[in-house]
Amino acid sequence: MNHSRYLDNHEQKNTRQQNFSPAFLHQIINGISDPIFVKDRQHRWVLLNDRYCDFVGHSREELIGKSDYNFFPQVRS
Repeated sequence: MNHSRYLDNHEQKNTRQQNFSPAFLHQIINGISDPIFVKDRQHRWVLLNDRYCDFVGHSREELIGKSDYNFFPQVRS
């Protein structure tokens, strides 16, 4: 592989990584008018858009890292 091709590939890879940064993804989901959230495997919120925060009545700072059980009553069977 010649040097210029390596630089082109490296530049393309860096551009792709920048495009999918957390800030970029947050910008995308915040532009959607529907409530959107992403949870981890422990069911904790890791990503929320403004509409979801408005919908549940809590700030992003209050919700990130927490689960439904921290805010909503558990249903007993």
